[in-house]
Amino acid sequence: MALLIPIAAYYDDFIPLDLLTGRLGVIVVLMAVAANLAMLLFMVLISTTGAVFASQSAYAVTAAGIGWSMLLLGEAIPILTWASLALIIVGLIMVEPKQEAEEEPPLLDDTIEDLV
Repeated sequence: MALLIPIAAYYDDFIPLDLLTGRLGVIVVLMAVAANLAMLLFMVLISTTGAVFASQSAYAVTAAGIGWSMLLLGEAIPILTWASLALIIVGLIMVEPKQEAEEEPPLLDDTIEDLV
């Protein structure tokens, strides 16, 4: 957003603040707060679980979308979609959050006493 400020200043195309009053303003502010909170939580997820595990959240969103479409819209889900959903769940189970690496002993013990 900060990168767009010079462009908006050059074209004199700022959003008038009087448009952001009332219900529209509240909606815009709430959407901005929700988007920023979601991004903050995603960054926390990446830092605690690792990038690979966090990227798997897109598959969880897909699975949730299928579930919500069944519940809210009454959609009939074909068997191929169920198989795909099962593969997604298996993939989510296989990818684990990052773990602290255990310190391994050195392969060669190169102490001076052993060399003499």
